[in-house]
Formats: sequence, structure tokens, C-alpha cells
Amino acid sequence: MNSVVDDSKVLTLTNPTRITFPQQVSFLFEVQDLQEASHATVYRCGIIFMDTADFGWQPFIRSWVERMEMDQKRHSTAEVLRKIVERHTEMALEVRREQCQELIPSTDLNGIRSFTRLFDWLTKKENGFDPESQDSNFSWLFFISLISNV
Repeated sequence: MNSVVDDSKVLTLTNPTRITFPQQVSFLFEVQDLQEASHATVYRCGIIFMDTADFGWQPFIRSWVERMEMDQKRHSTAEVLRKIVERHTEMALEVRREQCQELIPSTDLNGIRSFTRLFDWLTKKENGFDPESQDSNFSWLFFISLISNV
């Protein structure tokens, strides 16, 4: 595999057959683990391993809220959202961990990503959400998204 990802892009099979790929071809590898990977493979593929246990879900939420702040259409709701997220998200995750039983276990980050996707969908203008309206039910949409996904 190392010869495929270096500049020569030649794949050597277990029999002596060699397959050369043109320069326009790029490879994308998705691996379950890196137990058998050599240092050369990791270097050539540019593999970056990030475990959610090391970082948690907070950087994802921070980035999501910052993207919302940059979006002019959603800027007005971003600060309110930041406060609600800081106040309620960790508590919801604790309830899930301690008082709920999942049929298929998932990580905190999976739940958070599902929450953000649903919230983004519910707060689109096409779905009837108006960020400028006082009765936009912003906090209700937050809690519906959080409870149903976390």
C-alpha cells in the first residue's frame, strides 16, 4: 500500500502484478484501527486520529455556535443559543448516561451532532422560523432537538 500512496502510484499485488495509476487518481482510506499500519503508511496517508475521549463534544458545539455567529441570518440567535447550550447540554448528557438505557450505545458527540442537525433544520426560514420574531419559540426548538437526540 505504501507504494500506491507515494509519488509513483504503483500498486503491487501479492502476485508480481503491478498496476500503475495516473496522477489524477487520488485515494481515500477509511480504517477501523491503525494496529497494522506502519509509521510510513501513517505519514504518507496523512492520517490524523482524534479520539472524542480526548476532546469531548465541547469543541464541536463551540465551532457550531461560531459558524452561526458568522451567518448574518442567524447571528441574532447565536448568543442566546450559546447561553442555553452552556446551561443545559451537559445536564442532558448526564441524564442520558445515568438514567437511560440505549439499545445501540452511542458517544456524546454522536448525540450532539444529531442535535445540531435537527436544530439547524428546525430553525431554517423555509420551515417557518423567523429569528427576528419574538414568538419564534427558539428555546422550545432547542429543547425538542436536545431531548430527541441526546
